[in-house]
Amino acid sequence: ISSAYLSKKMPKLLYHTTDNLNLRQTPGVNGKLIVTMPKGSELEATGNTETADGILWRNVIYKSNIGWCSADYLA
Repeated sequence: ISSAYLSKKMPKLLYHTTDNLNLRQTPGVNGKLIVTMPKGSELEATGNTETADGILWRNVIYKSNIGWCSADYLA
């Protein structure tokens, strides 16, 4: 594999919140709240997902915060 290929940056996967949405330290409804993101906020996906409390959670970056939010409110 060439070094040029390895040094290429992959495009960011972005989501937008479809409602006000809590960003949590851990996946799950009882995860400690980091911040509530307003409807329409842009988030960058890290690619990690987990299921907790019967909900699919995505690990995302919002501003300088990294945390978990429900995938049900992402578009």
